[in-house]
Amino acid sequence: MAQVYAKTGLYKKSITLFSDYLKLYPDFVPAYNGLGLVYMKIGRFKDAEIYFTQGLKKAPKYGAIYNNLGLLYETKKDYKKALKNYNLSIKYSPEKPEAWNNKILLLLKLKRYGEAIKIWKQIENRWPDNNEMKSLDTHMKNIMDIIKWSEKQNKKELPKNNDKKTAKT
Repeated sequence: MAQVYAKTGLYKKSITLFSDYLKLYPDFVPAYNGLGLVYMKIGRFKDAEIYFTQGLKKAPKYGAIYNNLGLLYETKKDYKKALKNYNLSIKYSPEKPEAWNNKILLLLKLKRYGEAIKIWKQIENRWPDNNEMKSLDTHMKNIMDIIKWSEKQNKKELPKNNDKKTAKT
């Protein structure tokens, strides 16, 4: 129910329910993750980071929290920490596409196209029914087309080597 409240914008009710749940079940990591997400949604980034971190203390291999921490750090423009957390999410939950998607999109934002393409090629056919991955697939194909076009343009603009002139010198 707390997630429903969060999705419908009833953040105060969502926070109350998640908090009450943690009082009853202090080791239930999804509630820490849920609280972190709600606080992130309302711009209370420090509180979000606290709950994500508390959740990771309970379950240090909980991939979803690392992905959400990555989103938090990306929002705060701390791209190094964002990438680190996406990598940890991928390490602990490689079967889930979210962190793969977020990491590739961040690499593109950072203009690290080669890395993004390399990673995308590793996973491009893993989740054919996932809408985010379908969108990423289209995006990556467009980027590769642009890169190919750009390389063609650069080849056209290179000065041609005139062998006759160089032979005279």
